[in-house]
Amino acid sequence: MECSTSQHIHGRCSFKAHGCALRFLRNLINRWGVKALVLADGVQVDAEQSDVLDNLSVVVYALDQQQCRCSLDSLNTTADLVICASDMEHEGRFSSNLLLPLAPDAKLRSTVLANDIALSRGYLCLQDFTPERLACLQGLADRNDTVVRCLGDSWPEEIKIRSDYSSLAYAMGFSNLLIYFDEGDGEPAPLQRYLMMCGSIIGDASILVLSRDDMGYRVECGGPISYGAFLERYKCEVEDAAFEQFVASAFDSLFDGEASFNHCRIATLFGYVGKGNFGDEYILTTIAKRLNLRCPGTILLAVGEDPWHTLVHRGIYSIGLEDSFALDRALEASSIALVMAGLLFDQGVRWTMGKGELVSTQMHSDLPGIASFCQVALLNDTPVFFYGIGAGPLDLRDGKLLVRYMGSLGARFLARDEMTAKAVLAAGVSPDQVARRADVAFTATSEPSAYADQWLIDHGVDYRMEKLIVVSLRDYENVVPGFDKTVARALDSLGKRYQDARFLFCILDQDDIVPSQAVIDAMELSDRALIFNPGDDIDAIAGMLVRCYGGLSMRYHCSLILARSGVPCVGLGYLPKVVSLYRECGLGNHILRMDADSDEIFRHLVDLFERREFLLSRIEKGVGALSDLANESEDEVVACLEAGTSAARLLSHGSELYQRNITGNSEQIDYLRWRAWVLETELQETTLQLEEKNRYLEKKSSEADALRAEVDELRNSTSFKIGSKLTYLPGKLKALIQK
Repeated sequence: MECSTSQHIHGRCSFKAHGCALRFLRNLINRWGVKALVLADGVQVDAEQSDVLDNLSVVVYALDQQQCRCSLDSLNTTADLVICASDMEHEGRFSSNLLLPLAPDAKLRSTVLANDIALSRGYLCLQDFTPERLACLQGLADRNDTVVRCLGDSWPEEIKIRSDYSSLAYAMGFSNLLIYFDEGDGEPAPLQRYLMMCGSIIGDASILVLSRDDMGYRVECGGPISYGAFLERYKCEVEDAAFEQFVASAFDSLFDGEASFNHCRIATLFGYVGKGNFGDEYILTTIAKRLNLRCPGTILLAVGEDPWHTLVHRGIYSIGLEDSFALDRALEASSIALVMAGLLFDQGVRWTMGKGELVSTQMHSDLPGIASFCQVALLNDTPVFFYGIGAGPLDLRDGKLLVRYMGSLGARFLARDEMTAKAVLAAGVSPDQVARRADVAFTATSEPSAYADQWLIDHGVDYRMEKLIVVSLRDYENVVPGFDKTVARALDSLGKRYQDARFLFCILDQDDIVPSQAVIDAMELSDRALIFNPGDDIDAIAGMLVRCYGGLSMRYHCSLILARSGVPCVGLGYLPKVVSLYRECGLGNHILRMDADSDEIFRHLVDLFERREFLLSRIEKGVGALSDLANESEDEVVACLEAGTSAARLLSHGSELYQRNITGNSEQIDYLRWRAWVLETELQETTLQLEEKNRYLEKKSSEADALRAEVDELRNSTSFKIGSKLTYLPGKLKALIQK
């Protein structure tokens, strides 16, 4: 795939590809209620995925007829709207069309080149190479003692504009003249007019038209002319519409005036997402749903570990933290920045070099990475909320310093429990920036899942007649030896006491399979145990939990969803956050140490049956209070979001264009990777040559061995021995005579 040059100048990036796999965008389309698919720059779709288009309007957006037909040919349906810079014949391929004005957007009009000494001034040609054009340009450059730069294929490397992020814009900004070769074949193509317009805006350059005759190229119009005069020369209409206004009106015509961009707001969320961890994925989905419900038109962008996973499985566009350029642009357009889930703990710093890590290119959602996110947000005047954040243990000095630093940047900490609030305060954050609230997951609702219900039917389980006990275990550093056998004995005892109990091992993370299977293998009643593993389908997991009677859980969010659904559970306190959750939910007497024995686990599981009404009343009271706290956090976030500026206005102000879109660290890493590739290639070539020479030497060695064997055979032959005897005496006589 390659990036469209014209879209680079606009500040957007469109991808040209042979086919667009729409199935990967299915969740995104469903999540945000997408109404239209726009195929730009000739992008095609896979016709076999036409079902994705069933409820979408299809818009083709193109500069010329070739791009337009390329997109139309890939469709097995009629496009609803074609927007093209040249008139299109109907051909029954689309319902209506609009003539695309070659209008600059607000960003282009206000672009300022940040490096005003980057290049020497010169001439710029935006047409393809021909030998005659090259000769003409070289002559112009020599006569005027200047440089020439050219866009397109086949130009000599020394004058060719690179295809990186900003080279074309900088070439335009440092050009006195835009050279246009008039070949007498009609008005300039839309792309040529657009590029000329960009050059006149960015570099305030004039246009020199050169016409072709028998003697070569000559100057037209007596010299350089303005872009307006250039349009008049070719009888092209002057475009005075703003790009954003045109797009809005075009979509208004398609959706009956519903396509306003003014209310759209963007929230950027940072978290450990994209790795399939149930709790983090569940919170991400909850925040996306709730913000879209409370603030219609809000779009959530994620900053996570695996952007592709988040896009495909969650339907949320995501970027990696190491993509500093995209992160800066996202936060520039955002009304609010959120940091979610339990990220403020020592494990997030112990694998780094500590606070000094902050100056490097960040890649992960550890404490230095979070601090970097806060820095970029502050520089974009974007308020930061640690939304339902969890902290602890937070004992390392550098960890505390990083948390304090985030507070000094103005971040607001909405802690999910009292222990988190105390840990953040102990790190040195000002008390007026910290509020004790509750986990974001308490704002979600517990809904059944058709997938989970069908799974139960397929496995012969009736949750209304049998008592499903969900078991959620994980491997962690404080799991004691023999843990699997301890849990197995407790479950066996419970199963023997209650014949209608079934054990459902719910896999919230794929690493949970190993400890779960170990317990099942150690159980006497293993035939009453099942593993439920729907992979990335978090709705299926949440829907299964609401069908359960009780639980034994290490996983924080398994326990939370059970409690929120009114399902009592026994907890294993592998981390302080789990202990805090059980205490605040009203189940403080049912959170056990990791070294609890099987009898203790069994006794507490029995309570889920024998003291059920009492436990349910405690849970209702505790969860009610936590839900109120979570709603307070959401209200505060929503108020900030609604008070913020819309994305359209945030993106309309002036911008500085820099020459690079990667950090110095990343550039060095890319160079080292390239050098490693070069050296590896050279090593492979050298190895092949060495192997070939070794084969040659082996061949020659074999030939020499064969010759030696032949000589030895000859020497040992009877004829050789007789001949040697016959020649011995004459040889002696000859030697004596010579003496």
